[in-house]
Amino acid sequence: MQSCYYCGKLILGRKIMGQIGNNMHTFCSEKCRNTAWIKAGEKKASSGGEGEVAGTASTDSSESSASVSSGRSGVSVLAVSGAEYEYSAKTDGVTIKIAKLENKSAWMTGKLRLELFLSKSGAYSKGEQLSGFTLAVSNTYQPLRKHYSYTAMKTTAHLYEKPKAGTYQPVLFIREEDDEGRWRVAGYVNFPGTLKWS
Repeated sequence: MQSCYYCGKLILGRKIMGQIGNNMHTFCSEKCRNTAWIKAGEKKASSGGEGEVAGTASTDSSESSASVSSGRSGVSVLAVSGAEYEYSAKTDGVTIKIAKLENKSAWMTGKLRLELFLSKSGAYSKGEQLSGFTLAVSNTYQPLRKHYSYTAMKTTAHLYEKPKAGTYQPVLFIREEDDEGRWRVAGYVNFPGTLKWS
């Protein structure tokens, strides 16, 4: 039997894993894990979900520039590894998974969120405007300290915007909230291939 790293309760059912420093620990709930991260001054995360039509991609990161105060000298630079998504027509749910999201900036990020976008304009390049539909938007993630990362991220969101029938290039945006409340692209992944929506 294992016990929760934070509260000490015996874990009888589902286990939650989380990294504190360089060590992985077991928690009884996401609440205990998140509290332990906050107390340790670290932000490494994952959250739950499920899905059906899938796509996967390798690392691709971007950096954008904007004037931001609070010690930030622009939009943060985030590196993304092991991104994938699944869509379930049955539940109209989208699951987004990221193996690792790392803050490569020399400062702490703003709040973060994941956004699965279906582009009619093809793949995204830094600073480009795309036309298409936002398929799903995650809940907000807390800021990441410089050189820290979220690992084993998994989030499920309901359909945000229903696309029209057509063929699209799926793009995952990692957006950062700046000091003025705008969500800027801090990282992205162009998924290989296209997605046909009918």
